[in-house]
Amino acid sequence: MSKDIKDRATITFKSKGGFSFELREYLTGREKRQVKNALWQGKSMQIKDGKGESDPVEMDKMDASTDKTIELMVVSVNGSTDKVLDTVLDLPGNDYDELLEKIEELTGPVASEKKDSGNNSTKS
Repeated sequence: MSKDIKDRATITFKSKGGFSFELREYLTGREKRQVKNALWQGKSMQIKDGKGESDPVEMDKMDASTDKTIELMVVSVNGSTDKVLDTVLDLPGNDYDELLEKIEELTGPVASEKKDSGNNSTKS
């Protein structure tokens, strides 16, 4: 039942600054795990009284999680598939923020796993 990721539907999004992005419509379960693992790499979690307690997360891990999401969701910028992550990171701040908002609209809050405490944060 494995579906080729390249066959996934995409949408086009244009920022107010005039950049055009081709985005995948969603993250797969496997991809969501990759995003979560980028965030939690080297950290641990324990369940206490039915709630998850974890080590603090450094900002660079949060950035790694965002980078992984960009890599998985953005197919192209202005028609180019070359160095997409670097291109996105070099965008003007407003266009970058707009893109992240659109990605979050498509995927739900990317960092929702880190905000939840309890059983949801232990899903894999």
